[in-house]
Amino acid sequence: MKFEAVLFDFDGTLINTNELCFDSYRYAFRRVLNRDIEMPEILNLFGRPLDISLGDYGDAQEALCREYRKFNETNHNKLVKKFEGAAEGVKMIYEQGLKTAIVTSKRAHMCLEGLKWLGIEDYIDVLVTPEDTSEHKPNPAPILLACRRLGVKPENALMVGDSIFDMEAGRKAGTGLCAVKYSVTPHEKLEEMGLDYFVDSVAELAELLK
Repeated sequence: MKFEAVLFDFDGTLINTNELCFDSYRYAFRRVLNRDIEMPEILNLFGRPLDISLGDYGDAQEALCREYRKFNETNHNKLVKKFEGAAEGVKMIYEQGLKTAIVTSKRAHMCLEGLKWLGIEDYIDVLVTPEDTSEHKPNPAPILLACRRLGVKPENALMVGDSIFDMEAGRKAGTGLCAVKYSVTPHEKLEEMGLDYFVDSVAELAELLK
């Protein structure tokens, strides 16, 4: 199928914030709950806005969010890394004439900082963050909003992400689905979502979309 637009998740898809997020959770849980959080518990928190993912921790939620953000924002540019072919792929897709959007659970000011760090802020047409919708991935609302802002029908857009929440939101919205193989999510769980593409890099996707 010929797509008109490509919608990207941000963390874990275009920018490697995995270690930053791991360390942010570890810092917050030590500071607030005085315990070490294990990796399976951390991975279960990925893919949703922070206040929602930490909602199950009751009275500790607000303090956990505060300490997480303090560590995350202080150490962001020091701990983030690039995914090979991600920034290059976005530029290639944009230069092919496809519309582009970011649909992320990351707050707007931090996402903009990450886009500038990657050098791709001029290659993104639309940015949808948790501040824009009352419902969040895996709800399709953010993806549908991105499509409306881009002026494309969901069925003519491709959602690119690294998590089950990205793929589920895209499927509910009616977009095409593409997952990246460097995801921390097990490959079999992503493949179960009925992907159109499963790529090693965004640059590979750009070649496939030509």
